[in-house]
Amino acid sequence: MVQRLQSLINEHQIKQINICRFGDSKLHDQSEEWSFGHEYIQVGGQPYNLDRVVTFKVVDQVLHLYF
Repeated sequence: MVQRLQSLINEHQIKQINICRFGDSKLHDQSEEWSFGHEYIQVGGQPYNLDRVVTFKVVDQVLHLYF
């Protein structure tokens, strides 16, 4: 998952990542700063386990991750 998301970020020149709830698409967090670990992504100051990503989409250089 980490490699796939890193490829998407580079390919689409992602400027921001939004963290959303899958059930209702409610925005939980967003940031223009992120970093990857082995099984997580840190968006802003909050880590998120990539094993819990249900789906994702790219819209206008924004990566939306749904947990």
